Parts: sequence; C-alpha cells; structure tokens
Amino acid sequence: MSWTSNGIEHTEFGMISLHNLANWLTLVLGRPVVDQTGLDGTYHAILDFAAADNAALSQIPRRTTASNEFAIDAVADRPPGNSIFRAIENLGLKLEPRKGPVERLVIDHLEKVPTEN
Repeated sequence: MSWTSNGIEHTEFGMISLHNLANWLTLVLGRPVVDQTGLDGTYHAILDFAAADNAALSQIPRRTTASNEFAIDAVADRPPGNSIFRAIENLGLKLEPRKGPVERLVIDHLEKVPTEN
C-alpha cells in the first residue's frame, strides 16, 4: 500500500523479503540495489519519506564522471529528515554506494523487418 499526503510518501509492505525490498529500491532510486544482508524470511516494513526525494534523486547524475561508481551520496549527505535513506535506516538497514559489476544489454545490430499492411 502506498499513498502521498502533505509531501510525505507512505509505503507499507505487509510481508516482503529483503531481496524484494532491494528490487523495489532499485526502481525508486533508479540504480541497482543489492541485498547483502544474508537475512531470509519476510518482514513488515513501513517507509515514510519526502515525496520530493524522488524528484531530487532523478536529478543526480547516474555515475560520477571519473568512475563507474554511482553517485547517490549527493542525496544521502543532505541534512537528516524524511529522506528515503533515513526511512531505510529506521528499518535498521543502510544503503552504501559501492562499485560492482552491473549487468548490461548491448545491441550491436538491429534490422527492421518489413511487415505487410
């Protein structure tokens, strides 16, 4: 269940694995999030964070210019408040930027197949 009120996004998961939470965060943050907790099972999780975080996160460059490292610390270093990073910390978890392999799909050739009208 998810809703926004007074600029706060409230998202509640009844029973979610940390792997699925990482997948959800990948969609929200727009960059890969990998569950490295090693914890199994499902959990009840509630996240309340500023809806403006989604807009702010979309403005951050995907990668730093000199490396392949994701630049999420620009929002993570903001003053404490209702950031998505604070909401994750309230669950007892932490998002840490790290370098690592990223799966990519490269298309090196494409042909348009004519279709009959």
